[in-house]
Amino acid sequence: MPVGPGRVRALGQAPESEQHTRAGAATAVVDAVAPEADPVGIPDGVPREEVYFAAYRRFIAERGNRPSAPQLSQALQKWHGVTNRDGTPLDDAYLHSYLRELRDRYSAEMGVSG
Repeated sequence: MPVGPGRVRALGQAPESEQHTRAGAATAVVDAVAPEADPVGIPDGVPREEVYFAAYRRFIAERGNRPSAPQLSQALQKWHGVTNRDGTPLDDAYLHSYLRELRDRYSAEMGVSG
């Protein structure tokens, strides 16, 4: 889709997620990637996925439904002290990248699909 002289973008892609070649004739669309986080509060030697899953499992046990990324972020901060280096909750987009894996793992442990 044209967005200006010598520039194009794929349908459905925001212009901010593009890198343009110097010639401007071709465009390489950069895949949307969840931001990296450097969480603090995870015990040494414990994989972050295990801490995330513990919070995910506890959330379901206490509330009866699966957490959204913002809810998981708040649960990690409250129950495990896991935050960004500046003390803020982990980024929703970052945690969203884990939700499918957490859901699938939880379903497998409970013996259900989906």
